[in-house]
Amino acid sequence: MSAARDREEEDVEVLNRGRDLAVVRLAGWRKPGSVISAEALRHLCKLADSIVEALHEEHDRDLRDAADELSELLNNQLSIFDSVALDSKGESTS
Repeated sequence: MSAARDREEEDVEVLNRGRDLAVVRLAGWRKPGSVISAEALRHLCKLADSIVEALHEEHDRDLRDAADELSELLNNQLSIFDSVALDSKGESTS
């Protein structure tokens, strides 16, 4: 299924808006969520990747596993964003 087909309009209550972050509540959600800019998400991915690289020399397996998981989750979110943005605009977001 194409990401563009999943697109729908809905009401969003913006609770707070910062430079690279907004706190929002989607219609039907009990709790608010966060929206971060693509630039901020890319920066978080790079930081997580750097931590993973640095930890490959360490012997703390739990810490290394946690860093690997964090990096994977952030990079998956970035991949989803890039895919949706590309489908909706027809251009790269990198």
